[in-house]
Amino acid sequence: MNQALTDILRHAYDPERFREQGHALVDLLADHLANAQQGHYTQALPYQTPEAMLVQWQETLTKPDSVPAFVEQLLAHTIRLHHPHYMGHQVTAALPLAALSDFVGRTLNAGVAVYEMGSPAVVMERIVTQHLAQHLGWDTQSEGFLTSGGSLGNFTALLGATKIRCEALGIALHQAAWMVSEESHYSVARAFRAMGLADSQLVHLPVNKQYQIDPERLAQTYAQAQAAGLHVVGLVGNACTTATGTFDDLQALAAFAQTAGLWFHVDAAHGGGAIFSPQYKTLLAGIELADSVIVDYHKMLMMPSLVTAVMFRRGHESYRTFAQKADYLWAQEDQEWFTLGKRTLECTKSSMGVKIFLTLQQYDTRVFDAYVTSRFDLARRFATILEAQPDFELFLTPMSNIVCFRYRQEGLDDTQTDTLNEAIHTALVQEGSFFIVRTKLRGRVYLRTTLMSPFTEEVHLHTLLQHLQQLAQRHLTLA
Repeated sequence: MNQALTDILRHAYDPERFREQGHALVDLLADHLANAQQGHYTQALPYQTPEAMLVQWQETLTKPDSVPAFVEQLLAHTIRLHHPHYMGHQVTAALPLAALSDFVGRTLNAGVAVYEMGSPAVVMERIVTQHLAQHLGWDTQSEGFLTSGGSLGNFTALLGATKIRCEALGIALHQAAWMVSEESHYSVARAFRAMGLADSQLVHLPVNKQYQIDPERLAQTYAQAQAAGLHVVGLVGNACTTATGTFDDLQALAAFAQTAGLWFHVDAAHGGGAIFSPQYKTLLAGIELADSVIVDYHKMLMMPSLVTAVMFRRGHESYRTFAQKADYLWAQEDQEWFTLGKRTLECTKSSMGVKIFLTLQQYDTRVFDAYVTSRFDLARRFATILEAQPDFELFLTPMSNIVCFRYRQEGLDDTQTDTLNEAIHTALVQEGSFFIVRTKLRGRVYLRTTLMSPFTEEVHLHTLLQHLQQLAQRHLTLA
């Protein structure tokens, strides 16, 4: 290697340079947290068009500057999840301690698919998944592992479940059918398509007025699927749905699945964190009867993205999804809990368990309880505020921290109301003082808040509604 290449590598890996940059970056990020929490930022989202943003960062690439200067520019233009006015997508304001432990894991960069590569992190993953299994109400025979996000988590669990049930029934994988809610997350349908199942093999279950799977129609829908020649192998329950944050009646679904001989999977990506809240864990009653469950720690459990627990009540079944031989990685095909590559799609797997482990060590489950309970409580107070406002219409009484509502103006029909709420949302995003999203429910446009920031309080919700009223009146005046 020539000297120039050797010198640049030495410079890039220099410990003292790393120390200097690290201290500077932590100071900048700490200031960012303070500015977001204390209202020093006027915007939750400093919005720019994609085209303008592209031009800006193309120019930045060609103008080298210091690392702190780069981060300062990034902080000036990024969305601020810790801001009390952030009420948008289901992405958490990462716990600072968890972010630091993630930084440690990323610096060490020890892949944990193979025990020898990341032995401490492998063991920590074992401990935190056993901890979750205990809270789910399962016994010591249950097992789980961590993977990169809810979509991959659902795919991993559902592929394993389909293989297991098809083998038991003596049918091919492509012959299987599943019962899923009309309100299931799109990752569920994607998982089945990735398996090669046709859309006709997804039996869509109707929901009731609360957007829950209607237990009264389970038997009829199942009978119709059988009469159509479908081999139904499983049932997916939601805890909770993405659009409205509604928890299915898991006890009723579990009872039906047991009677019909179906695998019962619970997509608890968002709502699974309620298991750590004594006040709200009743929403998950029946989850202990599930055959498999996924929980996103990067949603309601404050971990940096991505980290999803994939849990199997009968632990030995967690090895079935990707069972195969790989002599250069492991010597045997046995069920080794410490060889995580046997159970996940990832062959290079990050040390996800470290940040959960350190958080539990420092705070135990109290920090999870405080976060989930306070956000769910706030959603209920927000619903009460909305019901007292004649200009707003609440879609459903919230079960989680997701609240859907819309602005109503006397004299406007539903189509005009949809147009008005679309205009309000567009104006709000572009000015950036608050960040919320919009959705369609029963064919109508609604505004949707997910109360994720731990610093959002009731006063911020009142301010949001006042601002929405101003935007609505401005739009109506200009229309």
